[in-house]
Amino acid sequence: MVRSATPKPGAAKPRKQASAADGRAATFAALRSILRRHGKALQVAADQPDHFALVTGKLDDRKRPVHFGSVRNGKAYVSYHLMPLYCLPELARHVTPALKKRMQGKSCFNFTTPDAALLAHLDKLTATALAGLRKAGLA
Repeated sequence: MVRSATPKPGAAKPRKQASAADGRAATFAALRSILRRHGKALQVAADQPDHFALVTGKLDDRKRPVHFGSVRNGKAYVSYHLMPLYCLPELARHVTPALKKRMQGKSCFNFTTPDAALLAHLDKLTATALAGLRKAGLA
């Protein structure tokens, strides 16, 4: 019996998967650095290879630290969560149209590759969000 060299339908393509994983790793590192840069006065809640999260020193009504933001490396996307957008809706006006295309829900942005222009917008938005939290007395 001679086996065919053609792959089965739906078989994974290792090279493409590897490059996608490399792109997500670079994206995770870039997004994590944005949070780290703005979160010097915040506390690290999670620092793992696929998840990084920051909380404030203030407690919410359930006596838990107020969540500021996180980066999570998923199967298809790297997600950047910026919770001040959820609790301070007036910050939504600072979301650029380009970033809005990446938005999932009220406070999550999904990325597959690092885009310098989008990261610059996200950097400014993160600074604005931290200032808004401080003004509201939540950070």
